[in-house]
Amino acid sequence: MFLDEKKKVKIYIEIEGIGALEDQISCDFGSESFKLTIQDQDDSIRVLNVEDLSRPIDAAKSKLTLKPNKIVISLHKDTQTTWYSLKKSS
Repeated sequence: MFLDEKKKVKIYIEIEGIGALEDQISCDFGSESFKLTIQDQDDSIRVLNVEDLSRPIDAAKSKLTLKPNKIVISLHKDTQTTWYSLKKSS
């Protein structure tokens, strides 16, 4: 699920107990993409790679926030426009 805000787009991923894996989660941001990587307790690696975002983002201001049962990815918009979809091709 994603939420369009004035200056950001937030993506919410709900996973039970994900907060316990704080040191094993990372997110890399590009100007039109992001890549979330999770290494779970069994050393399995899961990747969510989203390219071709609807609009450019400011990678330096974008961030990952971890909650006990949720991952929040905040994409800081390069320009304040409304996003009707997360990807251009959606």
